Amino acid sequence: MNKELSTNDKEITKNLDEIVNNSVFRPEVEFLLVEKTGKLWPYYGGKKALSASTLTKALREIEYKDIPEYILLKAAERGKNFHDIIQEFVKSGNHPPFVDLIESNKLNNLDKRIHETVNFLKKDKSLKLGRFLGSEKLHYVFYKDELLATYVDLEFHDYIVELKTSNIKANKSPLALLVFEVQLLIQYLCTGKNVYLL
Repeated sequence: MNKELSTNDKEITKNLDEIVNNSVFRPEVEFLLVEKTGKLWPYYGGKKALSASTLTKALREIEYKDIPEYILLKAAERGKNFHDIIQEFVKSGNHPPFVDLIESNKLNNLDKRIHETVNFLKKDKSLKLGRFLGSEKLHYVFYKDELLATYVDLEFHDYIVELKTSNIKANKSPLALLVFEVQLLIQYLCTGKNVYLL
């Protein structure tokens, strides 16, 4: 459910530059608050911008039809926790204490993935973390007269990073891979930057 921005919601848009990152701001694009997520989303001519999620909804329904909802919700919660911790590390350098452990065998799968990712980011200097521009920034673009939009996990000066809690390559399902590739394509079209997977 979407709503028009109220006076209180307009405080969110005071610094639209912090949320929306486009080189050419188009005044005819409106932003409405999506109640479910609490995030702004672009509209053009009264029509909601397409996202990877919108474009791949039918494929995801086929792919996940046999998975109980409680498992999907648990996976979504783990994904959000992973994103929050990695984004906080890139922004501030702060991370959970278990990241400094030498051995990670006794950690649960999510904590192992966080341990692995943060330690990779600490060691790999080629990512140039100092050129970090922000997380959860909204990008949009008109592509063949269709408004496309996406939020990016981590944005740097020269590239963006998509965070994944599971190994997409391990999932051999053609539908899952197609959904993921559509997501990456939309991120590339909206940002004009290379997309890296972490």
